[in-house]
Amino acid sequence: MALLMLGGWAWAQEPASLRQVQGEMERILAAGGKVPGWRLKEGPRFFVGDKIFDYMDGAGEIPKACGFRMLGVAEFVQAQGLGVTVELYDMGTDANAFGLYSMRREPSHTFVASFTHPASQSQGQIIFWKGRYTVILFTEETKRLKKEEFLQLALALEQSIPSPGAYPDLLRYLPQQGYVPHSAKFFHGKFALDTVWFQKENLLQVGPQTDVVFAQYRSPTLRLLLVRYPDPQTAVRVFAAGQKRFGLGKSAAPSPPFVAAVGKQPDKLGPFLGMVAWRNFLGLLWGAASASEVETALKRLAQSLQKPVPAWRRELD
Repeated sequence: MALLMLGGWAWAQEPASLRQVQGEMERILAAGGKVPGWRLKEGPRFFVGDKIFDYMDGAGEIPKACGFRMLGVAEFVQAQGLGVTVELYDMGTDANAFGLYSMRREPSHTFVASFTHPASQSQGQIIFWKGRYTVILFTEETKRLKKEEFLQLALALEQSIPSPGAYPDLLRYLPQQGYVPHSAKFFHGKFALDTVWFQKENLLQVGPQTDVVFAQYRSPTLRLLLVRYPDPQTAVRVFAAGQKRFGLGKSAAPSPPFVAAVGKQPDKLGPFLGMVAWRNFLGLLWGAASASEVETALKRLAQSLQKPVPAWRRELD
């Protein structure tokens, strides 16, 4: 029998919804036990809200920063005793499912095209997303377990999720020229922000209601943070605070209605950085080798903000 571990407040507020979510997750995980050669050994166990820390301690901060809703964990085993752990995350929305996936994959990983969205494969691990779910499979049997059998189990779980899901809308506003494929990371909270750009204070004022995307660019080592706030006033306020914090001077690029600033700050990637604000968006670029390089990048960002692409391309994921 599956064990549902819930905080009392969550069960009291949404018992029917949580039971429905758990039932759907049980159905998805059951697909793994139907793959020839595999059987369910243990679980599934379920964790909601802060109960995720009972399973993964401090590592639960990343799923929570991406909008985590419920986690189901199951153990599958072959006749030879080779085991795989499956973590199924209900992230509530397609965007958040991509977000957790994006936080766990790196451009250096191998990407498998046979999934609905490219799946990340690294040593003993497969990560993919579909619909509102993020799925992580991992094993310690990297030498004995055949890659094809590992992949077959992952594909069976993926195929049991009906909705393909859509990429976060914020990705459409990223400049595509020079973008490093598979580098975009989508999230909401400061804990996730600290993994890509650490500041002691919450200078960008990110929280549950802010959408954030980080991306890498070959220009040659530019990094971009794009934040979308609930209102334009916050973007203007954060821009002013950032301009003061980094001592940035006004820049001629890009031109109004954008507000932009460029300055020099020591960084191992490159000393120059820049900021731009427009409507409820704020962009921060760093790692440039010269002021002209960061200004060119700001112009490209301004263009993509005004004319976002119709949809994020699968091959960029």
